[in-house]
Amino acid sequence: MVTQPIQPSHPGWVLDEDKALKTKLSGFSVPNYADGRDIPVAVYFRFPDPEERTRTFPHIAIDLTSITAAPERTHRAMAYTLNYNLENNIAPPGSKLVGDDYPLPWNLIYQLGVYSRQPTHDRHLLLMMYQLFPQQYGNLNMSDIDGTIRRADLVSVVRRDTVDAERKRLYRNIFTISVSSEFFVNQVLAVQEATGVDLTVIPYVNQPAIPA
Repeated sequence: MVTQPIQPSHPGWVLDEDKALKTKLSGFSVPNYADGRDIPVAVYFRFPDPEERTRTFPHIAIDLTSITAAPERTHRAMAYTLNYNLENNIAPPGSKLVGDDYPLPWNLIYQLGVYSRQPTHDRHLLLMMYQLFPQQYGNLNMSDIDGTIRRADLVSVVRRDTVDAERKRLYRNIFTISVSSEFFVNQVLAVQEATGVDLTVIPYVNQPAIPA
């Protein structure tokens, strides 16, 4: 069979992961040490298009830095779906045989910049991020988007504290995570009516080993 490029089978690829990641990071707050009130932690994309560009503190900036192939999760085979019982000698009229390849796996590499002005906020945010993305078993819940729960592996954490242009302290931690993803490149390869089922048994003959 010859396959042809088609419209992506996962039209929201990367966009869906972006949405799920922002949702996972949203809704948190840190306490104000002066009066005890909760200060919401804003979540932005690092290079926003429709979002406002005025940043408040504390906040988290999401940045997709790389997309890499995941050969350790690659499978090469054909998967077939039948809508009738294979044990029948004759396929009923209208039966279908659908063949499709396995999806190609990818890793989406995100850097999550965690910014704050106060050391107490910095510590609260560090704890929050390590709880959201532990060293093992981190995940990204996308069940409301495509029914999956993805791996979200913590790759590294780097501190980059600095002083900004206004001579104010800026506490900054960069969390790098890897989110598992995949999509089908080719369309369904064949959709055709089944005309019959060949149940001929071919005996397996164990050939003697070839002498070395």
